[in-house]
Amino acid sequence: RTMCVRALPLIMPGVDSPKESEERLSLLTHGIPQPVVNYVVPDMTFRSGAPVTLDLAWPEFKVAIEYDGDHHRTNKAQWRRDQEKRSKLVARQWITFVATAANLADEAACAEFSFNVARALALRGAVFDFQVIAMSIEQLAETRLRRQG
Repeated sequence: RTMCVRALPLIMPGVDSPKESEERLSLLTHGIPQPVVNYVVPDMTFRSGAPVTLDLAWPEFKVAIEYDGDHHRTNKAQWRRDQEKRSKLVARQWITFVATAANLADEAACAEFSFNVARALALRGAVFDFQVIAMSIEQLAETRLRRQG
């Protein structure tokens, strides 16, 4: 019960996949600010008329992360949709990182990906303390709990 209560500050409703949650938590353990999940990009739609959404985004800095599982590579319709989305984002000066399972493979991969995202955010004006060595999930939860309390 105690562990569940401690984990509450890390829960983010509306996340579409466990890997997106894993990526978000990895970024947070490196000190990167909380992203908006499933961000709907204003005034941007696919040719079909559907709104363009981003898995993880810092809209004020126009930095985003899209988590691509294997179906993004193997499903032609999904791949084409991803290409359309990324072209539209580039046209509006968004920096979009594509995360895959390889970016979550081990601590070194997580740290490298987090550093690249942190650098893009900092270049766009975000101010935060990047942690080269990730804090533990327990430390992250404790930090969030103190901020809320």
